[in-house]
Amino acid sequence: MSTLEEYSELLGLTEDQLNKLQTALSEYIIVDEFEDLISGMYVRWIRVPDLAAVEATDAADEQKKRLHGPAIFCDIRITNRGAYCLCKNPHTNRHFQISCETNLLFRKMSAQEQIIASFIADDDVDTSNTVYPLGGR
Repeated sequence: MSTLEEYSELLGLTEDQLNKLQTALSEYIIVDEFEDLISGMYVRWIRVPDLAAVEATDAADEQKKRLHGPAIFCDIRITNRGAYCLCKNPHTNRHFQISCETNLLFRKMSAQEQIIASFIADDDVDTSNTVYPLGGR
């Protein structure tokens, strides 16, 4: 599973920008495979700058680093030009597509995944008095 820190250099993020993104994406995880996407779940995305492109203006660079969404994921479309996520804007009910090759996609974690992530993130858990079932541990 990938982390946002692994992509921060590729995206050209400062430490402050990375911290803001991590806060905004606290309930989201990076989509590594199409199988991670289920119709009806919320997605967000960041446009990955084209490394072969000519240097753009600062305003354009900032626009590329912007977190987009949320949107409701509907389907995957594979075309001759690449793979696209078909999404729906939850406010306007309009459909649009996001290129999977030029965007870093995030999906909202399920309630179970959020509970597990909260336990993993909690370093203060004292397991010394934990009772395990027979044969456990």
